[in-house]
Amino acid sequence: MDPKALGLGLALVAYNNGMNLWHRFHGGLYVPLNLAASAAVLLTGVVVWNLDDAMLGFGTGQGAGLAVGLALGAAGASPLFAALRYRRTARAIADDRVAGTTRGDIAFRALVRVPLGTALLEEVAFRGVLFAVMAPGGALQAAVWSSAAFGLWHVAPAYNQLRVNRVVGTRPLSTVVALVALSVLTTFAAGLGLVWLRTLTGGLAAPFALHATLNSLSTVAAHLAHKRAATEVSRTLSS
Repeated sequence: MDPKALGLGLALVAYNNGMNLWHRFHGGLYVPLNLAASAAVLLTGVVVWNLDDAMLGFGTGQGAGLAVGLALGAAGASPLFAALRYRRTARAIADDRVAGTTRGDIAFRALVRVPLGTALLEEVAFRGVLFAVMAPGGALQAAVWSSAAFGLWHVAPAYNQLRVNRVVGTRPLSTVVALVALSVLTTFAAGLGLVWLRTLTGGLAAPFALHATLNSLSTVAAHLAHKRAATEVSRTLSS
């Protein structure tokens, strides 16, 4: 493996886990900092490895891939909206990270924060540059290592989600560690799927559209589930 590619993977993992431990990162700085990181990763790919548009996943003719990604993302999120019909399943997808958010907040998250702050950076970094620089060693190796870095990228975010949802501090440490490890493995598997979609369609449009659509709709579903739970609590207290 190219030592510089390994260094890039480690730098990406350190960036996201470090930033997620800084509380200000989760506010207004999230989108601009991650957009800057996307530009820095792209510049590194072009300057250090001389990657062209096709290698990076920005080749022409990706309209079909964009449509496929949108459809797959919507299909993947549909069970979450079906779960809103039932109290128990709705509670399972409620997320305290969106507690108290307004419709405007959710619209911003779904239309700006997730696509530009999350999906763009992650696709450019892992399915774009990191996969491309590792590809000369074999597509399978590139898929595995870029997806492994993608999984480790989510250690601190997974911990933050458990903390906000009051799992940390109320469950044994072993449970918290196991849940974080499960999140890493899940995102590793998701990374492999996104790499497959990137290679199948020949670019980043499909995985980006899938990633952004699924995450954005999941955020909306979590908001609606939390709103339903809050309404039920209010009705119980007033009865």
